[in-house]
Amino acid sequence: METIEQLLEKTITLENECIEWIGAFNNGNCPVTWYQGQVRSAHRVLWTLTNGLIPQRHIIAHHCDNPKCMNIDHLLLTTHYENNKRRRQLGLKHDVLNGAKKLKV
Repeated sequence: METIEQLLEKTITLENECIEWIGAFNNGNCPVTWYQGQVRSAHRVLWTLTNGLIPQRHIIAHHCDNPKCMNIDHLLLTTHYENNKRRRQLGLKHDVLNGAKKLKV
């Protein structure tokens, strides 16, 4: 998939405004898609297509804390440190690391 429209064809909209991915998932249960000849994080592809490249040492997190959500308004460009700090402040269960590959446009 290479367009936003093609990505969003693999989603359903929930009442809470989350747009949940119903496509493929990796072993860690994260949404993935085929992009530039490789399996990539669907969130990172959506962010890149919408906002441009993701800076080094940054991740895409979720304001809604729904890992299946593809609503661009629910996605947050942050660092692991800031995301883990935010999760602790909200009382969420654990720190998160994401080993997703970097994208090139």
